[in-house]
Amino acid sequence: MADQPKSESPRQPFGEKHSYPGKVVHPTLVANYKPKQQFKIPLQGDTKHYGSLTDDSPFAEYAWEFLRRNRFYQAMIDNVKPSFNLDEWGYSAGPGHRASCGLAEPYKHYAESYTENPPVWWSLSAIETRLQDTLKSRKFERLDIDYPGLQVPFMFDVAPVFGPGSIGLQMQADLAAKRIEEYLKLRDKPTPRGLVYRPGKPKLRMLLRLADLLSYPQKIESEGIASNASQSQMITATQAARLLGDFNFNDDDGSASPKTQKQREESTFDRVESARAFIYEWHCLTLLTFPSQEKEPPKKRKTSPTNNT
Repeated sequence: MADQPKSESPRQPFGEKHSYPGKVVHPTLVANYKPKQQFKIPLQGDTKHYGSLTDDSPFAEYAWEFLRRNRFYQAMIDNVKPSFNLDEWGYSAGPGHRASCGLAEPYKHYAESYTENPPVWWSLSAIETRLQDTLKSRKFERLDIDYPGLQVPFMFDVAPVFGPGSIGLQMQADLAAKRIEEYLKLRDKPTPRGLVYRPGKPKLRMLLRLADLLSYPQKIESEGIASNASQSQMITATQAARLLGDFNFNDDDGSASPKTQKQREESTFDRVESARAFIYEWHCLTLLTFPSQEKEPPKKRKTSPTNNT
């Protein structure tokens, strides 16, 4: 394992902990950290898969794949002493919210795959617990807000207001979300849907491939990458652009078009920043807001010819 900061060394501020010397994935403080256990890094795969990840994999599994590559999280699971302060590297929704590593305890080991006892996400667990407590309390006449300004209360009717036998929960939820978005617009704040867009799963797989290439030594030659080279070493984003398969540089609509080496490098530079945003800046948690399965586009009805005679 790489040497860890000595206990007598002063702790660095949050911003310095998340400083990046160039086009790299991992922050300076954990750039050389080596986890006690290694998890298997997949081969590059193709447009349809990366390891076990496919278009059918739930977004929560993609979120876990990014989190388990976070070296602060790895060090916490490894019980490194002195430990990194979770309040400084974890995620907090705002003042008053405690920092979280993304998961509810007991924390899942980073060496475990998603299917080995899928992790419980802290944000979802907290919401479910709050709902259960509210239902048990039966104090529906008054609702206490834990974080004023960061939470908005709303109420659902459980009477059949949409007709006998129908409580219309989804309709009520959609209307509530619309009203909250309008409220945020009036406060000159971005709407929740404007904060993030739903990334395509092929792009997420590409970011994971790139992160893995820049996290572990690769065999290289002076002109680029060669699998039969005798020595392995850490590579740069420029070298990674040469190693990535052509399918990683398809257009947004999935169509293949030739890219120059410069175009491949520029695209790779941008994706390095995206990869570390998902791993260290908690963009991975946004994936939990998307449905597990993509909705298939509605099928067009076949029209039969009519007899006009």
